[in-house]
Amino acid sequence: MNIIMGSISKSYGVKGWIKISSYTNPRCNIIDYSRVWILELKGKNIYFKVKRIRLVNRFIIVQLYGIKTCEKAKELIGSLIKLPQKYIT
Repeated sequence: MNIIMGSISKSYGVKGWIKISSYTNPRCNIIDYSRVWILELKGKNIYFKVKRIRLVNRFIIVQLYGIKTCEKAKELIGSLIKLPQKYIT
């Protein structure tokens, strides 16, 4: 079973970064979880490794391996960020 941890709200910049909405409390706790995320988009689960996570002002931005352009990042908007329950303590 997978736990929903957040969603992708928009692309950020031109190098494939994404801005996320975290459902964790406090919201920056998403940073402490697994570096492998399951993104659910249009009913499909796609696995991505997290390359970098940064806090920018009050936002959390993420760079995923394999997403290198703004266009690819935009394709992920609306995806739910899920983690396998075994990674949640």
